Amino acid sequence: LHRTRPKTTLSVGIIAKDAETDIARCLASVWPVADEIIVGDTGSTDHTREIAQQYGATVLPLEPVDQQREGFSGARNAVLEKATGDWFLWIDTDEILMDSYKLRAYLEGPIFNGVVLHQNHLALDAPPSHDVPVRVFRRLPQVRFYGCVHEQPQSGGPNSDIHPIIDPKDVCLAHTGYLTNDVREHKRKTRNLKLMLRDVEVFPDRLLSQVIYLREAVIQSDAERTAWPDPRGLSCRTKSSEACPASARAQSPPRRG
Repeated sequence: LHRTRPKTTLSVGIIAKDAETDIARCLASVWPVADEIIVGDTGSTDHTREIAQQYGATVLPLEPVDQQREGFSGARNAVLEKATGDWFLWIDTDEILMDSYKLRAYLEGPIFNGVVLHQNHLALDAPPSHDVPVRVFRRLPQVRFYGCVHEQPQSGGPNSDIHPIIDPKDVCLAHTGYLTNDVREHKRKTRNLKLMLRDVEVFPDRLLSQVIYLREAVIQSDAERTAWPDPRGLSCRTKSSEACPASARAQSPPRRG
């Protein structure tokens, strides 16, 4: 049997910094299906670069993410520009591509421009959850990453989705980077929050940035409320009952005239 068209090629792009404990597992999961692997290293001081090179990856030195104007999307786009494959898969060092050999079947043919990979967040102290991002896309000139944090690939602008896409159920990602609440909160406060504030300035028209910003405001507000224990045991823990919603104040006994 002979192929009637050239083999579809796949580039894998990774951003890494001091990830020696995770990156080998990630690389091992994508190596069987990757035609090239590009690791954008943003300032590692451990053995991350050496491990990447052991898997045949091209290591691209980059400025630290917090020193790049476009944050994570700036680093992603730098890696994307070095890619040569027909398709581009972006993955993080704390993720594993499960059943990777099944991905190839979705890259053949001219119909789809993107592949959704269910990103399963594994946690020890919470039920598992998942997102449905486009993690594999056809490498087209109009597709680039947007967002200083929680970056996403878009086609032609910060709010223009890649389409058409396919949503397979037999290949997915396992994400182990947020195993406990302490880890999640540490990353949110020390890394994500600063980039989030920059995000609304660099990408003011990006709708996802605005949604994430509002979500963060709600999280921060809830954290501040619960920081003030209420001696009466009301559900709203604030400095004074006047600051509580009416539903919480209604739980207190009525005043006697």
